[in-house]
Amino acid sequence: YEYAVPGTYPQVAIPGFDFEATNHIVATAASTPRGNLKGGYYSYPFAPNLNYDFERPLLTRLAEYAEGANLPLRERQLTYARLNTPATYIKAVKFEQFVSGNFLFSQYRIISNVEKVVTEDKTFTYNPASLSQSLAIAQKFIFSSTHHMLRETETTNSEGLVYKKFYKYAKDFSSITDVDLLAPDTSLVRQNECMARLNCESTYRHGTVIEETDAIQRPDNSLQYVSSSLVLFSTFGKSSGAWPSQILVYNGAAGFLPASVQSVGTKQTLSYSNKYRLSSHIQSLDEYGNILTTKGLDGLVTSTHFGFNKSLPVVSIVHASAKEVCYTDFETTTGYNLEYPIQSTNEMEAWSGKRSLRFTPSMTLTKDGIRNTAGALGKYIVTLRVKASTSSNITLNAQFFNGSAWISSPLISRSSDSGLWKYLRTRDSMSGIPAR
Repeated sequence: YEYAVPGTYPQVAIPGFDFEATNHIVATAASTPRGNLKGGYYSYPFAPNLNYDFERPLLTRLAEYAEGANLPLRERQLTYARLNTPATYIKAVKFEQFVSGNFLFSQYRIISNVEKVVTEDKTFTYNPASLSQSLAIAQKFIFSSTHHMLRETETTNSEGLVYKKFYKYAKDFSSITDVDLLAPDTSLVRQNECMARLNCESTYRHGTVIEETDAIQRPDNSLQYVSSSLVLFSTFGKSSGAWPSQILVYNGAAGFLPASVQSVGTKQTLSYSNKYRLSSHIQSLDEYGNILTTKGLDGLVTSTHFGFNKSLPVVSIVHASAKEVCYTDFETTTGYNLEYPIQSTNEMEAWSGKRSLRFTPSMTLTKDGIRNTAGALGKYIVTLRVKASTSSNITLNAQFFNGSAWISSPLISRSSDSGLWKYLRTRDSMSGIPAR
């Protein structure tokens, strides 16, 4: 391993660099002895030098050798450069008094708004039979000169093929400031609103990735686009905030171009290729921005319920939206669980997890607002695990209200199952239950 470690003892300054060590100055009254105090560089009480941690230690070379060999089997070389952000220098002073009439002070600088990043990463793999022969892969990292985020990566292999990957962020669309709210494409209107919201200084979301595009550079330096993805956002009817709503992918047809900002009169709008196709559609979010229900290109609907203050997923659902499912584990609330008396939960025994519910004959668990999107052909499925403490048949009734009457379906725990955890299940028709 080889590292770059500029600006270390005993260096005072580095030609061509902005590093400088701090010079300590001792001041005394004419009649006050200095004792052991000494001025100069790197001396007690060690005032800070220019903060140079962004320059060190940076890995510059990594080589792997066979045992006893002098030449590497594999080698990696890294090159760095500072981002073109304007450096800010702040002057500071350290001042100490040791005894009356005996002082030590130092003036030093603090540098800020500086960052050093990898700009090239080369890897050489050598032929063990002839270490003078190697395969080389060089990867370059190109950063934007305006917002200073990674704009492009470029990978060149030993055959000279160049693969490029381009990134576009919300900041690349910050010129969308005046949105035509009356435009006929309401989805695009919401997207333009979200671009403005993502670039709002108070949200700190201008680094959100909007588009990623892969291309091959031809010998004539023209680009052949091979894949791309674009994230469209929506307000989801909220007065603030922006959330992903659609993910589009490039369909491979000719004529593709990356997204850009288009001016229409005094208005601005996002313009993206008609060679994109819908890959997935985010249908609902919770109040914390967690994705609840997504519909894929194949029509498959997947959903998630979040618990523990909406911080963790507790159940994954396939073929149903979040609002079509009611799940209860008696450990956390999700907003889609049955309502139950918390004082009746049991921490001593459970089929899974740590809690169960002590069910009494008079107890009723309810949930309002479960959706029916399948219509009359769909089925409500109720499943649960029960453990009876008495040697008798116990009937639990699952009931659904169809708008005018209750549809009841029994689930029976047999007397022979006493003391055992048993799985109960019933399927009930949605016929007569309004679709909503």
